[in-house]
Parts: sequence; structure tokens; C-alpha cells
Amino acid sequence: MHAKEIENISSLKPFERYRYFMGKIADFEVLYSLKSKEGNYAISESENLYMFPMWSHKEFAQLNLDNGWENFEIIEISLDKLEKEIIPFISDNNYRINVFPLNNKTGFVVNIEEFRRDLEIELEDYQ
Repeated sequence: MHAKEIENISSLKPFERYRYFMGKIADFEVLYSLKSKEGNYAISESENLYMFPMWSHKEFAQLNLDNGWENFEIIEISLDKLEKEIIPFISDNNYRINVFPLNNKTGFVVNIEEFRRDLEIELEDYQ
């Protein structure tokens, strides 16, 4: 990604980044998150909500490797892995999804049902 594109996307409001994220996920069929060297996913907490972060590009995930996530690694998640591993993990732990957090600020937060519905709609548009 070019620096200008990163800057432009980063300046969008959380819901606009969410819409961008959904389009990119449907287009490229991958997303990114963070995992520790010990195998734990990065989870953030705000107002007693625990959230699983996701980004559309590894460059955006890279911008979040601070404030406790310095020792985490960026992982690529296919749609298959999302469906078989990540969604059950999020659901079993009653987490929310934090789409596109940036600069230590929460992104657009959705529950698993909203996320799945929006992703299914977006994927249908790409078929």
C-alpha cells in the first residue's frame, strides 16, 4: 500500500473504515489480526467489552503494534479460517469484533451476528 492510501483510509470515520474493510475482505478473501508468540490472539478491552481486532491490510495492523501489542505478530486469516476457527473463538468467548482500530482508538465494534450478516451481504455482491 502507498503511504497516501494508508493516510486516506486512516482518516475515515470508524463506520466508513468498516465499510471499506468489508469490501476488501470480500474482494481479497483475507483479513489480518495479531497473535502473540505464545499463540494468544490480541484482545482489547473497553467498558467491560472484550474485542478481537481485525484489519483489511497488514499495513494497518502494523500501525497497532504498540501499547501492549509490541510482541505480537501480524497473522493473515483466510475466509475459511475465519469461519472455522476465528468466529467460533469469538462466539465462545462472547467477544465483539473491533474492525479497524487505529492509533490506540477503537474502530467500529460489532457483535458476531452483525459481522457475519454484513460479510455475507458483501460476499454476495462480489459473486
